[in-house]
Amino acid sequence: MVISQAQVGILGSEVIRHNLKWELIGRLVGWQVVALNSTYEASGELYIDDGKSYDFEQGAFIHRQFKFSKGRLTSTILAPVKTGSKVFTTSCLVERIVILGVRAKDLTIGKNAIVEQDERRIETDIGPPLLQRGASSTALILRLPNVRISDNWSIKLV
Repeated sequence: MVISQAQVGILGSEVIRHNLKWELIGRLVGWQVVALNSTYEASGELYIDDGKSYDFEQGAFIHRQFKFSKGRLTSTILAPVKTGSKVFTTSCLVERIVILGVRAKDLTIGKNAIVEQDERRIETDIGPPLLQRGASSTALILRLPNVRISDNWSIKLV
């Protein structure tokens, strides 16, 4: 079976970390897939640690919550760093956000998004989640938001 032919079920109202990979410059980057429910909202969590040690027992991990509501995707910390505990840091960036189940009015060419922390506009596109000929354009894609997984941030559709 070819991976592009595998059927995947995504429950509405989910935010899923899709992929983490190393870029050629040695930076870890990832995608996020946001599957909106019937009220155009979604939420999800991300847990990440070094994957090798037991330092997570001393607090060396990142636990984030992602929410999409009223045209805004936010990332907030769920497990704050405790004083005296070990700290896990990463420079991992979100390189792409794919929003599934978007309203027709939001699937317009020229739609913009703004990273609210630095008022930076980012490029959006309309397209299928997979780049396949004949696939329907049902996703809004935010390209290169370049926000860090470990930081608090919000991105608003405008």
